[in-house]
Amino acid sequence: MSTRVSTLLAALALLIGGSLLSEAQAAGLTIAAVEEQAQTGELKKGEYLALEGKVVRRSRGDLFLIDDGTGSIWVRIPESVRRAEGEPEDYERIHVTGKYTHAYLDDSTWGIAVSTLKRNLEPPMRSPKVDGVPTVGGTTN
Repeated sequence: MSTRVSTLLAALALLIGGSLLSEAQAAGLTIAAVEEQAQTGELKKGEYLALEGKVVRRSRGDLFLIDDGTGSIWVRIPESVRRAEGEPEDYERIHVTGKYTHAYLDDSTWGIAVSTLKRNLEPPMRSPKVDGVPTVGGTTN
């Protein structure tokens, strides 16, 4: 995700009543990093996050399990958001922002209460490499 998009997401979170995303959160954390920060206490209930992952399971109508290859987390996508953006499909890559909180009615399961959803994302863009070295714009200098 570009820095500009991350900054805009942080501003949106602030406008809808959330705290400003930290630089790491705005850049889009991995799910493993979210779990680690939650365990160390660095991430607290109610903080806003931005995550991307593939939908791997659906439960209770509005709960979706997403996986980014480093881990998985439940996200609750309200009907109003799904109505506006459409229903995420199995194995579809999505981007969500929202509050870190208990998932649905289960106090032992943590997840994200989604406020924004982007669907049909292309796979992450990888920079071309020449002899194992990343290049700028696909060319060597």
